[in-house]
Amino acid sequence: MSICYNDEMFDQKKFYYSENLKKRLVWIDIAKGIGILSVVLYHTGFLPFQKQFLPLITSYMLPLFCVVGGYVFAHQRDCGKFVIKKIQSLVVPYLVFGIISYVFWFILIHISNYQIIQTDAGGQFIQFLLGKNLIFNGPLWFLIAFFSANVIYNVIYPYAHNKSAFKQVGFAFFLWLISYFMNPSKMHYVYSFDLVLCMASILLLGDTIRNNWEKIVQKKIIMICLPFFFVFSLKNGVVDMYGRIYGNLILFWCNAIVGSFIILFLSLLIAKKTMIIAKILEYLGKRSLLVLVTHWPIMQWTTYLLKSIGVLNLINGKPGFASFSYFISNKYVFTLVEIPLLIIYTLVPILFVLLLDKSKTCVLKYVQV
Repeated sequence: MSICYNDEMFDQKKFYYSENLKKRLVWIDIAKGIGILSVVLYHTGFLPFQKQFLPLITSYMLPLFCVVGGYVFAHQRDCGKFVIKKIQSLVVPYLVFGIISYVFWFILIHISNYQIIQTDAGGQFIQFLLGKNLIFNGPLWFLIAFFSANVIYNVIYPYAHNKSAFKQVGFAFFLWLISYFMNPSKMHYVYSFDLVLCMASILLLGDTIRNNWEKIVQKKIIMICLPFFFVFSLKNGVVDMYGRIYGNLILFWCNAIVGSFIILFLSLLIAKKTMIIAKILEYLGKRSLLVLVTHWPIMQWTTYLLKSIGVLNLINGKPGFASFSYFISNKYVFTLVEIPLLIIYTLVPILFVLLLDKSKTCVLKYVQV
């Protein structure tokens, strides 16, 4: 497919960003929509051709949110006000939706009869206070780590902003190396503090991409990035930031940045088209935080309901932390079963968010988007 360029597409003042960052950027929301949809697809466990798709998706899935965060980052000299703002937008949703999902998980473990989510309720609450190993709502860890990364980035921003791209990339890679080597045992530290510098490094690269976006696109570097990303993501395999599974540390870092840049560019192209997919992704982007904090518990309850009506027994299903695994010897039948399960486990959380959004429930005020 050929890509057509024109001057209007690359007019920064008209399309890339608002100078005061108060106006929402449609293409940024679309990028976030792609990111959160990728997270949901990954957590379903039912993505077909996983050996091919998962290395690609996991390479950019979480780094994309850091790149976007760096792209639209608004520095504040008053660190106190900045911290309060980020507490409201990240820590408060962690606490509110963490407690809500913990209560529903507590109910679930008492009415279900499968063992994998059966664990000490008191121990899980302690883990919730420590921001790690959250069986009742796994993705919540990201909010606390992202909060800390933003606070650190706000401190280093005056020293890293307006530097040359070479210096910014070098400093970002230095931060990533510190993050990588400070946890050689791959332990799950409190509040994932070892991942905070990794996120801060990618936030910085989001600023680098913003400062050099017009040059990067006009030189058609995207044409070089595409084959690079596909080849090296497949070579590096599936990565998991929370699990500290990076593969090759250089390939992980490069794939995260290149993959995020590709998604940003793709989002820009989608935003220029009046397609329903653009509206859907834009909505998911605007509600990405709400999807993040609700999709895991919804999947758990979906699994419980499917087990209750006998679906899991029909396909030898075994419940997992969010969805379930199953065994069918015939690979074609396996895939035929996998596709409707993928649709169910993707659509149900999204429809739940849509209903929650339409209901104008009071919990929405805790989700800043």
